[in-house]
Amino acid sequence: MHALLQRQLRRYLDGIDLTAAPWPAFLEAVDQSYLEAEIDRNLVETAMEISSHELLQANAELRGLVQAFPDLILHVDADGRITSCRGRATRAFAVPTGGLVGHELRTFFRAGEQAAFDDAMAAARQPGAVVTVEHTSDDRPPNVHEMRLAAIGEGSVVAIVRDVTDARRTEDLRLAKEGAEAASRAKSAFLANMSHELRTPLNAILGYSEMLAEEAPADMREDLQRIHRSGRHLLQVLNAMLDIARIEAGMVRIEVDAVEVRAFAAEAIAAVRGAAAQKGLTLDVVVGPAVHVIQTDRVKLLQVLLNLLGNAVKFTEQGHVTLDVQAADADGQPGVTFAVRDSGIGIPDEMLARLFQDFVQVDESNTRRFGGTGLGLALCRRLCGLLGGRVGVESTLGSGSTFSVWVPCDGAAAAGRGDTPSVPAERVA
Repeated sequence: MHALLQRQLRRYLDGIDLTAAPWPAFLEAVDQSYLEAEIDRNLVETAMEISSHELLQANAELRGLVQAFPDLILHVDADGRITSCRGRATRAFAVPTGGLVGHELRTFFRAGEQAAFDDAMAAARQPGAVVTVEHTSDDRPPNVHEMRLAAIGEGSVVAIVRDVTDARRTEDLRLAKEGAEAASRAKSAFLANMSHELRTPLNAILGYSEMLAEEAPADMREDLQRIHRSGRHLLQVLNAMLDIARIEAGMVRIEVDAVEVRAFAAEAIAAVRGAAAQKGLTLDVVVGPAVHVIQTDRVKLLQVLLNLLGNAVKFTEQGHVTLDVQAADADGQPGVTFAVRDSGIGIPDEMLARLFQDFVQVDESNTRRFGGTGLGLALCRRLCGLLGGRVGVESTLGSGSTFSVWVPCDGAAAAGRGDTPSVPAERVA
């Protein structure tokens, strides 16, 4: 029998024969009820212990979450005063985070922002509403914060403050970058169209000046030839500007075809042989035994080599110019290197890093002596990038230079994956 029941019987039923009917059945029923109550009590205590443990664990997790939360959490009472704050410090307020309690949240907003804050607080006190309002600090430059407001009962509001300054500045930079790129594309398209329009009348001038020079008297022929030479120089400048503008505007297509390297190198050298002969320079071509056929845009690669060979001849007063072609892998990709070596004036070390930028010359004295606009090498870099290759240079002042162009053997797969126009060409070690 249950111990509690036994004590109660001895206290209240002393002297009664409990073996006589109906006491046995009654006592058994009461004893059973006591046992069931004891079981229920034990179950309730166990459930309470489990719930208490779970509650403690949930509170610990919540505290950890608040500590790790990147935002500041404020509790604001019905009067608009901050009653507690949790989370990390923020640049939103002029006082330390621990000193926020007791302050009216509204006072931290600028005068021009307080009306929007009042409207947001009123809307946030509606059940189920989450309202966002911005706060701007008085710093220079100002910090921008996003404040989310939600009701937590009896007119109180929780405010979650997140610093979005860096995100906004990043977005502003992204928009500025997109605007600059759009302006650059518009500029390139304008230059492409204008260069084309300028070339048409210039070709007419060249044609007529050449015709007149053939039929003009001897005393006028030299002047007409100067006109023709100046016109051709201007046409070269316009062509370079047009090519660069078309590349930047995305108006250039890569036409990949099979190129037999040995014949291609001979063709490139033949194009500058006359200019080299006038200066008494030696021209050589060296083609490695492993070089045969590559897949690339023949016209654009030839344009690059002619530019480099022309520069080599122009800046070499005596000695030699050599085109050395060898098989070479780059980053595990098979390709071919075209190296143009000369014994010319060389390039100062401080100029090598900027040599492939637009309008960059070796120095002003050489510009006056040899001419040029500084667009040729910049164009070479862009064209090599379109071909999936790269261009580099090594040079010793007074001893000559070597310009190296690497292009992949399979230009169809690599075209357009090389240096972009904004990436400088590498210096070959």
